Amino acid sequence: MDVEYVLDASEHLIKLEDAEKHLSGGRARKVVVVGDTVDIPIIFYPISYRKYQRGCSIISAGSADALAFATLLYLLEKEFGIIEGMATLMTGYSSNQRIVDGPNSNEWRLGRGAAQSIIPYNLNRVLHTISQPMPDMAEKISITGCSVPVDSGSVIDFTCRLSRPVASISELADILRESNTLKTLEVIHTKCQPGWLLSQRCLKIPELNKSDLPKVDYTADLNTINHFIAQKILDSTAEEEVCLEAKREMKISRLTAPEPLPQKSVGLASGVVHFWQNGDNCCVGRDILSSDCMMTLDVHSCLLIPDGSLIKLIAWYDRDMSFCKRILDLFVYMRHMDHS
Repeated sequence: MDVEYVLDASEHLIKLEDAEKHLSGGRARKVVVVGDTVDIPIIFYPISYRKYQRGCSIISAGSADALAFATLLYLLEKEFGIIEGMATLMTGYSSNQRIVDGPNSNEWRLGRGAAQSIIPYNLNRVLHTISQPMPDMAEKISITGCSVPVDSGSVIDFTCRLSRPVASISELADILRESNTLKTLEVIHTKCQPGWLLSQRCLKIPELNKSDLPKVDYTADLNTINHFIAQKILDSTAEEEVCLEAKREMKISRLTAPEPLPQKSVGLASGVVHFWQNGDNCCVGRDILSSDCMMTLDVHSCLLIPDGSLIKLIAWYDRDMSFCKRILDLFVYMRHMDHS
């Protein structure tokens, strides 16, 4: 097989020597492993994308739990500074758990029926994954997890002490929303969307009728024609801006039921972070299903003590759609780096 990129999503490859079999046996050029690994380099896109170089043949995209929590940690560390913290990740039961009680070779409690019980489990491997691109977090953060009997939606319950106190949760959300850190992640994410690179390289030239062309002979200087085409481009761009401005000013007032996050998110309509903040976004775990953002901060459910240094944050994420899109973004970036 002559394959350029291999995606191993089995979550069985946790060591570099096992992943190298794709290079030797399958003749693949690059291998991307999904899951929490031991010694495979972790690339969280777009958090630690700069660590990928052309010479990297095997990398790991981490896990959905690690990526969502790392996003929250990255923003808090950059904007406020984290002194210490503890987190509980509550996730719906997965296909590798048992529906009824049975044996489990790794952890006894994970052998219990996933649809009948809230099952605590160890997440040291997730912390190890996060600490590779963010080594400072290894000594500051502790994580535990619970498998809950639902089929969708996961939530991060994170309590931490900040170096920079805040007056309220709303202030914290506003600072994060307007921060340069989040805007930078947004720009990086946008550059890996389909068609973005082509739109930057290919300028759309409007079609010109023969009657609109200037009447000059072939011996004339071409500057006249070039100036005419450039003026047409400017005119068409101005018309498009007027149309867009008119669409922005249109206000449609109609009664609608509360919609899931992608249609009525507050703040950034992005693939990085959403905010549930106003009264219409009192959503539940089911509403996060199929959301493609990396995590959603539930401002309604967050708490803080009066001095503003100790806070409790609630963040939602979808383990499926969001993580799959980040893997695709990683492939686009790898392809761009390898062939640029």
